[in-house]
Amino acid sequence: MMKKDGASGVVWNHTKLFKYFIFDCPDFLIKRTNDMYEWICAVKDDVTEADVAPTKLFEFEGGLYAMSVTINGNMDSIDKVMKKMQRWLDNTNFEFDDSRGIAHMGNMPYNHKSVKTGLGYLQLQRYIPIKLSESKLEGVNANRR
Repeated sequence: MMKKDGASGVVWNHTKLFKYFIFDCPDFLIKRTNDMYEWICAVKDDVTEADVAPTKLFEFEGGLYAMSVTINGNMDSIDKVMKKMQRWLDNTNFEFDDSRGIAHMGNMPYNHKSVKTGLGYLQLQRYIPIKLSESKLEGVNANRR
């Protein structure tokens, strides 16, 4: 994936087409609930299919996501943070949203040498799709009556 002729090379050859956001990066690695991965990039509004060949354009459906920051490449850190995210979900009116087929998404927004030098590691942002929990809200509303 990260070789010059792999997915990384294809993606980074199109950086002039990326749509950058303040304090974030334009790309995400998505793990689907079927254990498949996709690498997506936000592109400018006027980009065409021909511009991004051999990749494809699609409209990202968006939605609500819970986000956390972990140490990139450190599974202990990732596991610890994911457990904290689950505890947060357990104590809010939100729940995991599996309707989008996304298990989680991640990106490295500050992949810069000075960040690694300052922190001693690179950060990885993890996103999980969430939605309001109808069953939790029913319980809250029942208690209000």
